[in-house]
Amino acid sequence: MSEVTTESKMVESEDGSKEWFDEEGELHREDGPAREYPDGSKYYFYHGKRHRLDGPASVDCFGYREYFIDGKQCQERRFEEKVKDFLNK
Repeated sequence: MSEVTTESKMVESEDGSKEWFDEEGELHREDGPAREYPDGSKYYFYHGKRHRLDGPASVDCFGYREYFIDGKQCQERRFEEKVKDFLNK
């Protein structure tokens, strides 16, 4: 059975994975990954979209990284440029 913590809207599964949700039920967390697995994989979401402005939005247990801004994937080499574009909208 899953444990739900109402203060932080975090759900911890029996396998040790943790997920954080906003009031709409979307994956969301502002101060860390919204999905964490016991193997060390971490996934950042902002109101249901993969999103992170200070690093990769996905890092799996093998170190594979993916960069997303507002749900759109971008290449690592263009990440800083895309962050500036996003912040200047």
